[in-house]
Order: sequence, then C-alpha cells, then structure tokens
Amino acid sequence: MNIQFEASMLDIKNNDKVQGKYGDPFINGRHKANLKIDPYFEELIRGYMFSLDDTCLEDFGLSRNHYCKTQAFSEFYNHFKTSENSKK
Repeated sequence: MNIQFEASMLDIKNNDKVQGKYGDPFINGRHKANLKIDPYFEELIRGYMFSLDDTCLEDFGLSRNHYCKTQAFSEFYNHFKTSENSKK
C-alpha cells in the first residue's frame, strides 16, 4: 500500500470515529454509564451464554459457571427450533 507515515496521523482531534454514543468516553470528556437492561432481555442473554460450549466462552475469558438455563432463552430457542422443523 505504501502509505507514508506523518506525525499528524497521531493527532486524534479530527478522528470522529471515537465520538458518539459508543465512542471513547475519555476523549469525549464524559464517563459512560452502565444502563440497566430489561430483566427479560438479561435473562435471555444469561440463557444464551449458558447454551454456548465452554471452549467458545473460554476464548473470551468467560465460563458457563456464571450463567444458567433460563425460561426466556428456552422459549426463544424452542420457538425458532419449532419453526425450522415445520419448514422441512
């Protein structure tokens, strides 16, 4: 590609990729608040994480020990499993 380095590349003041809702909070001069998510969605995520195998979770430094089966995920999974079987 032969891109020449320039010292101005280190100046991030014109880099708008770090701004906005999901941008860097320190560059944007504010701290991000951890927003509380809907309890049903939280239950759905916990159940999904439990459904993944240990190897997948370990790749991200996680463990199934922190998650459990949930009714929300079981209903979600069974809904799509049933609709997939009906297409065959």
